[in-house]
Amino acid sequence: MKIFFAISIAVILTSVVSSASVAVNNKNSIQTTPIKSLLRRQATKSAIDKIVKIKQRGYFNSSGYYTIIQVGQPAQSFRVTFDTGSSDFWIVSHNCQTKEFCTKHEQFQAKESKSYRQSNNKVSSSLSIKYGSGEIQARVGRDTIQFKNTTTHVVLKDQYIADAYHLSSAFKDIPIDGILGLGLPKLSRLYPHKKTLVESMVEEGYIDKAVFGIYVQDSTGEIDFGGTDPSHYIYPMIYAPVLSDTYWLTEMSQASFGDYSIGAHQIIVDSGTSLLITTPEDAKQIHSRIQDSKANADGTYQIPCALKGKLPNLVLTVNGHNLSLSSEDYILIPSSKNSAMCISGIEGANVNTDNHWILGNVFMKAYYTVFDMDNKRLGFAKSIDNFSIS
Repeated sequence: MKIFFAISIAVILTSVVSSASVAVNNKNSIQTTPIKSLLRRQATKSAIDKIVKIKQRGYFNSSGYYTIIQVGQPAQSFRVTFDTGSSDFWIVSHNCQTKEFCTKHEQFQAKESKSYRQSNNKVSSSLSIKYGSGEIQARVGRDTIQFKNTTTHVVLKDQYIADAYHLSSAFKDIPIDGILGLGLPKLSRLYPHKKTLVESMVEEGYIDKAVFGIYVQDSTGEIDFGGTDPSHYIYPMIYAPVLSDTYWLTEMSQASFGDYSIGAHQIIVDSGTSLLITTPEDAKQIHSRIQDSKANADGTYQIPCALKGKLPNLVLTVNGHNLSLSSEDYILIPSSKNSAMCISGIEGANVNTDNHWILGNVFMKAYYTVFDMDNKRLGFAKSIDNFSIS
């Protein structure tokens, strides 16, 4: 799995989400409903759903997001990224051997936690994960996890955690201390039958349904465990079946950018990825239609900032519905100070197979996204731009 939140420390990413009012161009586009009507329509549903809200904070101009969690007794605090593209949980270890990459991070001291214990015989005592832009090696144990920056104080005991003693250079300057995977169970590199975080929250009675919605905007965000928050999106929510038992993967039947038509591709929705990742050829064809765009050596592109709001939409057709990203969404910030060129939110890279795209934070800023384990489906609804998170 490629995780691109650390594509380059020098490349700072952001996105401006389009207006809550969406122009409807054909019968398959997502129709929108005024917010007041939506809130009245879904008031009963919201009252029934038992939801735990966990706030997130953006870093590097919202190329990624983290929340504060606590591990152990007494509690030790860490900044952790929720990643739907992986299924294991690790934090930096006090015994980190790659000290040049660990010094800027909070470090877990297992010996100081009264609730820590070593893993049982079902799982390996070590964990190794290779991401698209980094890797870690860690020791595996079990301990208590707490979420306090929530509507409900969540305490989950005896959870699998790994304290990483080896970090690659990709993690040196990223302001996070670990990654908590929200992928499907069989994606785990540790133990494919262990409960996910969401399943543990259901088992302990904090939520009733193994479902969560992710809402991200500039500098802030929220994960709604147990249901969805209609105040963050515009009705309706459209769903597509999950076609994998590892990744949050579905299929788009087609896509288009101006006069360029793109055939069917499988798409992975990954909150640990900054950009929207297409195949190298698709990225090349898209940017060839943008005047004065430039290709970088790493598969990323630059687009003249003056073209923001003046280019075609990138339209993905998923389960018969069109999901549209405007140039306000995919033209990001200037590539350097005072530059007339901006970073493109569309990158070309080979992922898993040549047929995969990854929908990262560039896409998820535009669409509130639902990950439904109970019904094995993904949901998408147009986000409300810059909605104030209470």
